[in-house]
Amino acid sequence: MARSPRVVPHLHLCLQSGSDRILRLMKRRYTSGGYLERCDRLKQALDQPAFTTDVIVGFPGETKTTSKRRAGWWREVGFAKIHVFTYSPEPELRRHCCKMLCLMQ
Repeated sequence: MARSPRVVPHLHLCLQSGSDRILRLMKRRYTSGGYLERCDRLKQALDQPAFTTDVIVGFPGETKTTSKRRAGWWREVGFAKIHVFTYSPEPELRRHCCKMLCLMQ
């Protein structure tokens, strides 16, 4: 990827949250430190990579401190685009997904 003139170094890496505590509650298998380390390695390996991500806001247990930490992440990584989603309880999410699948058929 780094050597190909045909490939644009655009990487979508789901962050979800900048808090290790919230990541554990979300049952994610990565830490905030590991995420940053991977981004740094990709920045060294690729010429001006563009990172995009997904973030969930309003997850149960989030605090103002969690929100501030997330904003710090955005600046530190330098995302080209951030997709922000509001947390929704699972039953509501299932209904939404079913509606979307029905519309797609």
